[in-house]
Amino acid sequence: MKKSFLYIVVLLAGFSACKPLSEVNENPNDPTSAHPSQLLTYVSQHVFNGNRTSYDPSLSSRQLVYTQSNTASQSFTWQRGGFGDYHYIMQLQKMIEESQELQDGDNYIAVAKILRSYYFFELTRTFTDVPYSEAVRGESDGIFTPAYDSQKDVIEGVLSELQEAASLLDENNTIGGDIVFDGNAGKWKQFANSLALKVLINLSKREGDVSFNISEEFKKIYESGEYFNELDAAANLRYVDALNSRYFLYQNNGIATDTWMEKTMVDFFKEREDERLFSVAAMTTNAELEGKEANDWDAYEGVDGSMAFGDIRNEVNTGDVSSIDPRYFSDPVNEPYMILGYSEMMFILAEGAQRGWIDNNLTASFYNKGTVGSLQFYGISDEKIEAYMQHPKVIFQPENGLEMIMDQKKAALIIQGGYELFYNYLRTGYPEITIGEGTGNNGKIPYRWMYPQSEVLNNASAIDALDYNDDVNHTPWIWK
Repeated sequence: MKKSFLYIVVLLAGFSACKPLSEVNENPNDPTSAHPSQLLTYVSQHVFNGNRTSYDPSLSSRQLVYTQSNTASQSFTWQRGGFGDYHYIMQLQKMIEESQELQDGDNYIAVAKILRSYYFFELTRTFTDVPYSEAVRGESDGIFTPAYDSQKDVIEGVLSELQEAASLLDENNTIGGDIVFDGNAGKWKQFANSLALKVLINLSKREGDVSFNISEEFKKIYESGEYFNELDAAANLRYVDALNSRYFLYQNNGIATDTWMEKTMVDFFKEREDERLFSVAAMTTNAELEGKEANDWDAYEGVDGSMAFGDIRNEVNTGDVSSIDPRYFSDPVNEPYMILGYSEMMFILAEGAQRGWIDNNLTASFYNKGTVGSLQFYGISDEKIEAYMQHPKVIFQPENGLEMIMDQKKAALIIQGGYELFYNYLRTGYPEITIGEGTGNNGKIPYRWMYPQSEVLNNASAIDALDYNDDVNHTPWIWK
């Protein structure tokens, strides 16, 4: 891993004539330090902005279809991923170091640990084993080719850091530079605990294989009540109509002209008379020409994202496929992008209850809360929500509980939450991902991304030491 550098300009002012020449001549564009608040703002603009994954996860999860090119996310033909997140992990390490010099630095240390945990959890789910214990120690210890930690050790470390962060946070002190929770340490604690619950539910196949009791830890956090438990609670970045602060897909030509609704997603909405469809999709061209109303269910159709790419384009060209709603590329503000929010949190609790980790009798209640929360997010009226929740395909059925939870999570997380739905599929088989003639990788869904070429060239010894081949079809420990 190549050494990263801090790219934040610290403005220097107030020089006096008595300052030594060596201080006066310091290069302000090559700072040796920055206040933790500056670093927090800088990292937050990356981690909480949808640009990090764009809408590729919605292609992999069969929510959307792309027709400008046969993208790897849609056809599952990806190979190598990237280690760009380590640049931001290094900034968080700087944030911790600078915070140790401050009297009220514990909150910054806690927030840095929460964001570190998020990055490392995403990295290990992307690649499997990754540098963790020796990561970003180039400047401090001269380690530029770090060893890879096992996925199990990374995840246990992540949970330990989240627990430590939650205990460090002092709600009496605000957090400067916080563009996500406006300095509210209590909301950062909710995020830490919510993220821990998300990590724990992702370990559902590894019960008994870690150094702690997964269900007990899940229950402990749940019983604390300190997680995202209100409708507007979310780890997100709200957009404003200003330079560098607009919705991340605003004026995106690809989503404006070549992004369409996937058939399984449209069918889900239509079968349940789910009005979220009217918020995420446009009427087909032919339906518009026929003068159909915007609330006519027959005015919306999807295309099977698993078909051969040429067949997808041919079907789109008939005018009988709905594009994504124009607001996604025409509204500079739009909805916030959530890496974790209320509805997803309720579905996580619903799954935990379904598995018996918390009171099993609460499964339907959390499923309902997650579904209602998503409907409210899209501005659907209380009267229509009440009717929707009585639909036979929506009323919770315990015998199909896990599938129903995951299907409603899929409906709630359109262009939200990164690759969570895809990882849920690898772990549970839900929500369904169709496989067809357009599925590459010999018709198989890959389980991971291969390591970056830069690592193969510069840190080959660490990769050679792994006990598996660097292949997209290798099943990571977490999903076995």
